[in-house]
Amino acid sequence: MIKNKNITVVICLYNAENYIKETLESIKNQSFKDFKILIIDDKSKDNSLNVCKNYLEKKNKKVMKSFLIP
Repeated sequence: MIKNKNITVVICLYNAENYIKETLESIKNQSFKDFKILIIDDKSKDNSLNVCKNYLEKKNKKVMKSFLIP
């Protein structure tokens, strides 16, 4: 078992509205539970980022501020 490690799962997101929830569920179901998720949205044209935000809020997870980089 990993102890005293900082683990971040990075998800690059682009038009993934139809399957991002399944991805987040898969991460949540891992045996290792002490991690952060960093979601990077590459200007998705669908509702991907909102799906992520809603999913995380329903799971009582902290959603940090979104940044838009031109």
